[in-house]
Amino acid sequence: MLPGGDVNVAVTLGDLAYLKYKQAKYAEAEPLFVRAIATYEKTVSPDDPRLAIALSQLGGLYRDQGNADLAEPLFLRSIAIQEKVLGPNHPFLALRLDGLARIYTDERKYAQAEALLLRAVNIQEKALGPNHAWLAQSLYNLALIYRDQGKIAQAEALGRRTVSIYESARGPESLDVAAALVLLAELDLQKSQPDQANPLLARALKIYDKAPAMDAYPRSLQAKALDLAGRSAEARVTAEALLGQGFRRKDFLQLCKKLGVKTSVTGAHETRP
Repeated sequence: MLPGGDVNVAVTLGDLAYLKYKQAKYAEAEPLFVRAIATYEKTVSPDDPRLAIALSQLGGLYRDQGNADLAEPLFLRSIAIQEKVLGPNHPFLALRLDGLARIYTDERKYAQAEALLLRAVNIQEKALGPNHAWLAQSLYNLALIYRDQGKIAQAEALGRRTVSIYESARGPESLDVAAALVLLAELDLQKSQPDQANPLLARALKIYDKAPAMDAYPRSLQAKALDLAGRSAEARVTAEALLGQGFRRKDFLQLCKKLGVKTSVTGAHETRP
């Protein structure tokens, strides 16, 4: 058996925690992440990139639970480590900036989120080129900010670019393509253009139906697509299942409210039916 302070223990704990996290088994994942981070802190430099990754993954878990107060400092610490070790223009740093931006978007801190995402996009375009999936992720998240602010034309342009990049980088049947299609359909419906939205929703739902397994976030987007397509009963079933697993992202809770799905008090965060 490896000693408790061995860095390999931290790696194993982190890998297991991430697997549980992706399965939306948050109660099981959280203590494993905490142990992994504590073990890294005892065995490696405080600037070790593996520690930075574990911090950001735990931050992502808290974000999915709707707990920005716990998520934000973890991302800030992860960003500080990676910027120091990798420099200010590394694509790994851009991923961490993107993660923090999503927290700020959830909290409606749009100016802070936009600044982070524009920086991430600039890094990715220079380091990875114009057709990389990581770039598409940041463009998609930037489009969500513009959607929330009612900047429909800007959101739509980024959404279309996102679809194009994801189709090239990950294939036309990827869940990332489906996410961007749902966004574009939502924007079309806001413009009172259901004839344009419906084919996009149909294509997205076909992708979701074929997916062998999905993480919590794409399942929440599947619920949104079902609702937008007029299949609210099916959307409620999916939403209730996600709530039962502890998924509490702010945009998802807004969908639950629209669907009439009752949510509950989780930690310090009170949600409403």
